[in-house]
Amino acid sequence: MMKSFKVPLHAPVVTEEDMKAVADAMQTGWIAPGGPYVEYFEEELKRFSGMPSVVALSSGTAALHLALKAAGVGRGDYVIVPTHTYVATVSPIMYQGASPVFIESEPETLNMSPEYLTKALETLSRKGIRPKAVIPVHIYGFPAKIKEIVSIAKRYGLVVIEDAAEALGAEYEGQPVGTFGDFGVFSFNGNKIITTSGGGALLLKNPALEPKIRFWASHAKENKPWFYHTDTGYNYQMSNILAALGWSQMQRLQEILRKKKEIYTLYNIYMQNTTCKLHILPGKFQANYWLNIAWCEGKKSAREIIKILHEEKVEARHLWFPLHLMPVFSKYMYFGNSETQEFFYRGILLPSGLNIVKETLLFIKRIF
Repeated sequence: MMKSFKVPLHAPVVTEEDMKAVADAMQTGWIAPGGPYVEYFEEELKRFSGMPSVVALSSGTAALHLALKAAGVGRGDYVIVPTHTYVATVSPIMYQGASPVFIESEPETLNMSPEYLTKALETLSRKGIRPKAVIPVHIYGFPAKIKEIVSIAKRYGLVVIEDAAEALGAEYEGQPVGTFGDFGVFSFNGNKIITTSGGGALLLKNPALEPKIRFWASHAKENKPWFYHTDTGYNYQMSNILAALGWSQMQRLQEILRKKKEIYTLYNIYMQNTTCKLHILPGKFQANYWLNIAWCEGKKSAREIIKILHEEKVEARHLWFPLHLMPVFSKYMYFGNSETQEFFYRGILLPSGLNIVKETLLFIKRIF
């Protein structure tokens, strides 16, 4: 049974306008996948990102999977990923029968280290191994050093698939993340910046790939008056109802981002005189402040603080445990210096939902 928290880590906020949009979608009769709100939502995402093609899908994981398939990743191929990420970044690699190569993350952004990416590619090249793609992640809404990563990847001929699942609204040097690579991925799961309950989107730099993506996402049905298939497809379409919720929430994305920055600013003020420090990015990185991170530097460990907060019904979590240390991935290559283990032991993901109040932030400060 899931633990009941008075203050969840990041609960969704649904407004009256959201409910009206969902009701309107239902009244049109478009209950199954597809429908006008899917198109509205995709157009809104294209306008926001500036990307020429966007396909709304059932999840961010589905978007990563179809990006890998479109990139030609298959059995025997290698795909480079950070070890400090959620498993959903890596699972689609396994779906395709390929092998992940895990890269250390660096402490400034908590994302893939360009230094270790370079070392990995140099080592693999000497062994005669040519990875097919790289998946940089913008973890917790913090932009990676994406320009460096893209430059390195292109030098070695890798397809770049940006996992911006947690980072809608974040920017690097004024450009939205998810728009630097060949593909970009957003997630609209229930705990994200905006939600469609469950859902995601795939951004395509090459719009010529869009028909194939839509084909695979709808069971790869051929254009015939009967069901006929020449390829393997998937049930990855987004429903009209979920798209209506996403479209409505996109209308207030800038308001959400402003509120998220206010929460970050308050955390930063309240934690000034504690033994824990808030994670802060340099100016060229504009986070969306999806989740805020505290680093424990005093007598209490991250585990102890999380335990105390949970006893008070306030949800907090450890940072992601390194994937290369998990049994399911232990046989795959890893390049790094164990930095991400320190992230796990010292870091705390703090409650950062839009409905958090100052009294809760002050209470968390006293725990520190």
